[in-house]
Amino acid sequence: MRVALDLVYLEPGELLKKARKAMAGIPGDRLFTQPKYRPLLEEWMAAWFGVEYARVVAPCEVATNPKVDHEADFFLRRPGASQPAYAFQSFEVMEPGRKRSHEYRNPRPRSYDFERGRTEGVAWLEAGVQKKLAKRYAGAEALNLLVYSNFAAADFDFNEAKRVLLPHQGKFASLWVMSHNVTASVFSTPDLGSMQGWTPRPGTPQRVGQP
Repeated sequence: MRVALDLVYLEPGELLKKARKAMAGIPGDRLFTQPKYRPLLEEWMAAWFGVEYARVVAPCEVATNPKVDHEADFFLRRPGASQPAYAFQSFEVMEPGRKRSHEYRNPRPRSYDFERGRTEGVAWLEAGVQKKLAKRYAGAEALNLLVYSNFAAADFDFNEAKRVLLPHQGKFASLWVMSHNVTASVFSTPDLGSMQGWTPRPGTPQRVGQP
């Protein structure tokens, strides 16, 4: 795995403030549809993950990667770890057929199909990971994956998600799933640490996928 240069590490809470401040001035129809804002959304995702990691696993700092052609979107480092930093790639999984560009061009109230997410969500996550495998990254076994689960799913079964996704252990260093209100590690390394099962974010609904 190549190491990015010129990384600026921040405490996750500070990185989250920075991302939120930048996002606040951008209309949603541009922020979520224009490719130039993708690094900003990745920064927001990395910061939220860092906040939860620091709260549950261990203190850490996070740096986003300024090199868009690099496999890693961000790096996480923690005091006392055996390696200088952990390279993460993040990506989003939505229900098939959903397109943000269409939502902003034709704004209307969204209906949430919690049952579909509960029964099909694991397959959507698996398809997202398979797409990453298909890219055949050099040194993928040292790359950590963070999947942002952006679909409604009432009572999403973590054990089922783990059963389906665990066979990817060894293909990537670790695999984490995060939604707007929970975070979990499907598999990880002893040095990086883990979150066993859905770990609720304070102040959010406790049911996985509840908006």
